[in-house]
Amino acid sequence: MVSNGTSIRGVGEVQTARQLQELLVPAFEQALGKTHTDTQTAKWALAYTCAQMGDLDQAARLAEEALSAQGRILTDDERTGLREEIRGLAISQDT
Repeated sequence: MVSNGTSIRGVGEVQTARQLQELLVPAFEQALGKTHTDTQTAKWALAYTCAQMGDLDQAARLAEEALSAQGRILTDDERTGLREEIRGLAISQDT
């Protein structure tokens, strides 16, 4: 199912992909747990979609949650770097 949201996003239906991904993430969390690999894959896909749509704060929050669920605690510098990478991703989508 994660790939379905990603595939929809790939054909230009970004809003539809985001809606699907926003349903999938909590479903995966409930069924598999917050730290399961498939849950984190779904969360990363949603973060990418949010970045494509220009919702950088939400994209950064989701990316931080995914890293945290993998046992990774970000320093302030790493958090800043992550947000800069997400902004760069959003900018590259505009060009």
